[in-house]
Amino acid sequence: MKKIITRFAPSPTGKLHIGNIRIALYSLLFAKKFNGKFLLRIENTNKLKCNDKYILDIINIMKWLKLNWDNKKIIFQSERYNRYNYILNKMLYNNKAYYCICNKDKLNNTKKIQISNKIKPKYDLSCRNKNINILHNKYVIRFKNPLNGNVIFNDLIFDKIIFNNNELDDFIIKKTNGEYTYNFCVAIDDNDMKITHIIRGNDHISNTPKQINILKSINLKIPNYIHIPLILDKNKNKLSKNSDNYIDIFEYKKIGIIPEAILNYLFNLDFNKKNILFIDDMIKNFSLKNINKSSNIFDEKRLFWINKICIINLNVSIILKYIKKYIKEYKLNLKLNNKLLINIINVYKYRSNTLNEILENSNYIYNELLINKEYFFNKLNNTKLVRFIFNLKKNILKIKDWNEYNIKNTINNSINKDFILKDIYELLRILLTGKINNTPEISNIIYILGKKKFSLRINKIKSVREDLNL
Repeated sequence: MKKIITRFAPSPTGKLHIGNIRIALYSLLFAKKFNGKFLLRIENTNKLKCNDKYILDIINIMKWLKLNWDNKKIIFQSERYNRYNYILNKMLYNNKAYYCICNKDKLNNTKKIQISNKIKPKYDLSCRNKNINILHNKYVIRFKNPLNGNVIFNDLIFDKIIFNNNELDDFIIKKTNGEYTYNFCVAIDDNDMKITHIIRGNDHISNTPKQINILKSINLKIPNYIHIPLILDKNKNKLSKNSDNYIDIFEYKKIGIIPEAILNYLFNLDFNKKNILFIDDMIKNFSLKNINKSSNIFDEKRLFWINKICIINLNVSIILKYIKKYIKEYKLNLKLNNKLLINIINVYKYRSNTLNEILENSNYIYNELLINKEYFFNKLNNTKLVRFIFNLKKNILKIKDWNEYNIKNTINNSINKDFILKDIYELLRILLTGKINNTPEISNIIYILGKKKFSLRINKIKSVREDLNL
């Protein structure tokens, strides 16, 4: 079997969305399933829309997700104009392409007439067989599409697909400004990169016959095509980089969604695995037979749920690495050592959907607390209760083997019939975290704070009582 080579070929006209990532993931998995190669190409011929910033974004997101490509040098279409010029001159010489000097007014008028006559709009072939003088005219170059016959290809998801050539257009392959167009460049690039299988969204099915006809016109090999159904938004509209429904991978990264969550979310659109899979596991389980023929609706809640499952179940060393990078990348002014971070992760991973939520939910550990003194008036006016809290502090500080179990036992053994456990826990919770709700067990809170911080916060009772004139 010939070595399989796939590619991911985004255009840097905006940030990658979740649908783009699925194509990249499946292209990589399919190639690696058969010990093949996965290549990266940047389609940046459109100078007006393309932006170098987005090129960097593409590379950074691919690296962050560990979707590693095999070509040492990324292919840029903007660097391949000599090759395109060579192919185009060859096509012009062999009468496979032609100059067209039709202006916009003529083209628009023809289109209106076709629409009024209920004819599918396409170029009327005015310049197809003319000997055009281009010296004093603005021109484009069009592909001379066959007028008869069919384009037939076997899509590995949708089976046999047939297009009649008389429904296709003599489409432009080189614009007036000298830029080459998508279908021409893609066909040449895929051949030169020896791509055997093209995996892309099924919105590209209509482009496929155009690319096949270009390849046939210059006697180049036709690759295999695999068109994946799209991921749609909640209103069942196509995702797009430049629309309101755009789902930005960077935004999910910014709030603390981890790579494993995104990849597992996408993989499970078709494969429905219950356990968390890494790339190597996905390669073993990948099969084109499992890919659905219908589109999927993007479910943000499910992505967050999968992220939570990943945070809970992945080794704490992996989450520690991610959270340290997260703190550094987003310049959070937090000086937390590994031991403290691990304790925070172990306690808060069950209460948080993202890395950011872990840090926000545990912010009382590394931030100064603002005490609601009015809340304490009745409780701290109770001298007996205050005395109990200070005695409890002494007992907790005596613990030699510092762990949640011993802390919990010490609290329970210290409470007598004069106090209700719930009231004690509520007061401690406020003193130690500044919160009443959404906090872990008191024993966990005290354990994470450590003896020194725990003691300092309990001691604040004195200053609060003084401020309240108690």
